[in-house]
Amino acid sequence: MNEERVPVRQWQALYRTGAFYTSEYSAMEKAGWYNWNCSSESLAERLKNLANVVMGVTHPFILDHYFILCRNLSSRFDKLYDEVGFVPLVEEEQRKCFWITLDDPYHRKKWSLFTGRYGDDAPEFDCGDIQTLLQYINRIASELEQDLMVPFVQEKRAAARYAHRFRGEPGEVRIYRNGEHQYSYRSKLDGQEHTIIVTADLKDTPPSFILGQVERYGELYVFGAELSIPEKTPVRPKTVQRGGRER
Repeated sequence: MNEERVPVRQWQALYRTGAFYTSEYSAMEKAGWYNWNCSSESLAERLKNLANVVMGVTHPFILDHYFILCRNLSSRFDKLYDEVGFVPLVEEEQRKCFWITLDDPYHRKKWSLFTGRYGDDAPEFDCGDIQTLLQYINRIASELEQDLMVPFVQEKRAAARYAHRFRGEPGEVRIYRNGEHQYSYRSKLDGQEHTIIVTADLKDTPPSFILGQVERYGELYVFGAELSIPEKTPVRPKTVQRGGRER
């Protein structure tokens, strides 16, 4: 692979000029392709979908401090899918990398975003539409620039620990992030998806939770949401009939 690393801002400019609209090897290499299972003739077409992600990035930190890598991968289901990676130009910053897969059969949504901070076992964020994805990328750019320690990294670890210790899950557990303090995983024991809430404040737990079902790991409280008692619907008292009339 060519060692030339094109910053994202320059990549966008090249794409606008049509530099990557050809299937020539040198052009595809400059676009960032370094591994593929599809035919080389189809790379330019596949790049169009990935380019929608790259071209939607607007934050200066990503534009000027990252370069692009692309892969076409094959799953165990013999389904091909694509990945675009954003890699820091400075090797010492590799922990700030992130990558996005499109129609990844291993995961649950159309777009899956993985980060060095969250790990490669499950996406930090996933969604079904590209605009939502781009909003998330441009939002986390400042966190990556400042190298902030986001709380959900520790929350994810606590959720995995809960799945192993409280649920008895064997082996690796893919912990998906569903939103603020909410996570889920698909059980290897019953095949069902289970929701876990992890928070440093019990105010963030559901109103119907049972305190005895909350595990505490350090400063975090971990709670299996499906263990909460559903709120009961008030039962309307039966009317009493007197003298043939209902009262």
